Amino acid sequence: MANRRTLYLCISSVSMATLAYEVALTRIFSIALWYHFAFMVVSIAMLGIAASGTFASLYPEAKRPERIGRYALFLACAIIIAYLVSNHISFDPIKLSWDRKQILYVAVYYLFLGIPFFFSGLIILSAIEHLSEKAGRIYFFDLLGAAIGSLSILFILNVFDEKGSMMFISAIPLIAVFLLSRGEKTGRLTRAAPFIAAALIIISYTYLPSLFDIKISPYKSLVAALQYPGAEQINTFRGVSSRIDIIKSPAIRYAPGLSLKYTDELPLQIGVAVDGGDLNAVTRFNGSLQTIKFIDYLPSSLPYIIGSNQNILILEPKGGLPVLTAIYYSSKHIDKIESNSTIIKAINKSFSDFSGGIYKENVYSGLGRAWLKTKGRYDIIDINLTSILPWESGSYGLVEDFRLTREAFIDYYRHLKEGGCLSMTLYFLPPARMELRLLSTITSAMEEIGIKDAARHMAAIRSWNTVTILLKRDELSALDINGIKRFARERGFDLVYYPGIKSDESNIFNKLPTNDYFKVVSRIMDPFEREKAIQEYIFDISPPTDEKPFFHHFLKMRNLRETYRLAGSKWQYFMEEGYLIPIIFVQAVVISVLLILLPLFLKKKKQGDYSLQVLIYFSSIGLGFMFLEIAIIQRFMLYLDNPIYAVTIVIAAILLSSGMGSLTSQKISIDKGWRGGVILLLAVIIIVYSILLKHIMAETLGWEFPQRVACSIVLLALLGFFMGMPFPMGIRYLAIRKGKGFIPWAWGINGAFSVAGSIMAAMLALGIGLSGVMFTASVLYLCAFLSIFFAPCLPLAQN
Repeated sequence: MANRRTLYLCISSVSMATLAYEVALTRIFSIALWYHFAFMVVSIAMLGIAASGTFASLYPEAKRPERIGRYALFLACAIIIAYLVSNHISFDPIKLSWDRKQILYVAVYYLFLGIPFFFSGLIILSAIEHLSEKAGRIYFFDLLGAAIGSLSILFILNVFDEKGSMMFISAIPLIAVFLLSRGEKTGRLTRAAPFIAAALIIISYTYLPSLFDIKISPYKSLVAALQYPGAEQINTFRGVSSRIDIIKSPAIRYAPGLSLKYTDELPLQIGVAVDGGDLNAVTRFNGSLQTIKFIDYLPSSLPYIIGSNQNILILEPKGGLPVLTAIYYSSKHIDKIESNSTIIKAINKSFSDFSGGIYKENVYSGLGRAWLKTKGRYDIIDINLTSILPWESGSYGLVEDFRLTREAFIDYYRHLKEGGCLSMTLYFLPPARMELRLLSTITSAMEEIGIKDAARHMAAIRSWNTVTILLKRDELSALDINGIKRFARERGFDLVYYPGIKSDESNIFNKLPTNDYFKVVSRIMDPFEREKAIQEYIFDISPPTDEKPFFHHFLKMRNLRETYRLAGSKWQYFMEEGYLIPIIFVQAVVISVLLILLPLFLKKKKQGDYSLQVLIYFSSIGLGFMFLEIAIIQRFMLYLDNPIYAVTIVIAAILLSSGMGSLTSQKISIDKGWRGGVILLLAVIIIVYSILLKHIMAETLGWEFPQRVACSIVLLALLGFFMGMPFPMGIRYLAIRKGKGFIPWAWGINGAFSVAGSIMAAMLALGIGLSGVMFTASVLYLCAFLSIFFAPCLPLAQN
């Protein structure tokens, strides 16, 4: 076996490759299938890691340390094979309604994509059991490699395309193969193995590129638009968070809610597809307002008609139509905040002149709220919500959106000038839910800051496929209301709400079968009826907060049957909204539980109460770690103003500080008298963080970005340091108290529950909020502490 230093480097390279592989898979699933199937990767990782522990428990010879180099070679090959097999399986969730073979394909996905995680788990497990007395050091290098992987994936996804990313990642474990082969007495073929594998990877990528090209679902917007005669793909831009495809197609006609009274042609538009799905457009603008006169017929023009429009802030301009709207109405200053920096890069590089240079100046990347803290006031704040398409963003039900919480609308309102307006335009998609939640959230936000008559500040209109909601800093005057009525009448838009609206004034031009839509909106705007209306409505339209920022989660479990009926007795609705994620997750959990229990049934020895102690301890710290990590990542989405920065910085900071904690734990004596005091201390620290963290972040949200990054690292260092101690100390305690035979089983338990915790944390946050998830993590660590504290009371099974 190679020396320890070589082994530690191998562990780091394997962990780096594993984490990078997991992130790359989520990107590929997002592009090839749909966003919510990216969550399958979490379940796949859980199964792979749990399987490695079960396998090692049943076949102890598999843990021989001299096999680690071989496993690393298998890992490198498995990454490529798994990608190729999954990419060429004709799995598509849309086909599930008529093709039952798709269920079998899901099983094949789990099997092949989980193999790399299996070998990764087997490598680290073998090292931990071989050097259980040095578990702290091994875990340190494991976490260090994962932290490097979380940072390196930024480089990998920026430099390589999808297939190139997989090729690069598959080459990383070959470092371990090379290092281990040098330290052993091996044959020439073994020593040459990493070079042969690397050469095969390069040759395959160079001469068989089509074999590795990602296969995108034919039901996604990009593929559908390219089916039109004369359609062509112009260019592709890639970033860490998205892939942007630029296309030319007759299908591109982007003018949300355009009045049917507009009869002229639209100017030339170029399609911008995000991850093969969300299809937006860049509109040609040569400086002549006459070429974009269709803008006057868009419902999103309403705020420019009734108020001042000198200083404008646009959130999520995407292809730039909201920017052209501000230009059309002669706005003097336009700030643009786009969360997807790859879109900005693509338009500036390929369509700067075509678009009229809309992104040449005053452009910022992020979610906007932190940036807004240090800025002045605006005449109009325009939030473009037509980029949110539920049928192409299924994971939204479990994804946070800090742009649309109660606290967010308070921020927006406070940054409006006197007479200023907040405007939002979104697609009208019956049955109504998104616009109703917007209305309930805005009214709740206004009441929070003492505006009891929020309804007198608001108005809404409806076109044939969009809804526009307006919030004015002052109460709407008679002049404002007359302007809204005239704007709607002249363009054939329906009035949905304004202070004093009558039922017979709505549902005139774009008629719905009944006037129920008007009735439910009116109830929400009535302060005496609002709470009852929210409770009685079939969907959850209660106001989201920064504590529970899940704006796009609309399902009420008690109304599941009624929702199914309303969806035409079709389960596709639940897939579109991302609610199949828990089902997939439960299936994976069931299989993982079977894998965890299997060694107990097949081993001849009686483990008794000691098995229960191991299960409680390692499942508790696994769940607790992930509950903390996920809740903190979600919390820092707002603080760091960018999802990618939040994920990268939080994961890297936690893993690095946890690694230092693991290394330090090696110096703490573990013997039969150890009672787990450090775990109790961690539980107390978590409670303190769950109370104070949100207040510290709120006070420092207005700091410059580098200062917030530094503050983030400092805040996470202490917590992460103690988070890194329970696992290696538990392994050492287990080895001393019972022997090494239980380590594989403990590894499988911890791995399975760690990854399970990632989805469980998101689901739990829907009900108890982010602070509640952190408090739950504290309780879990307390359970781990108690399992150690009362260990002397448990009878020890014999070897």
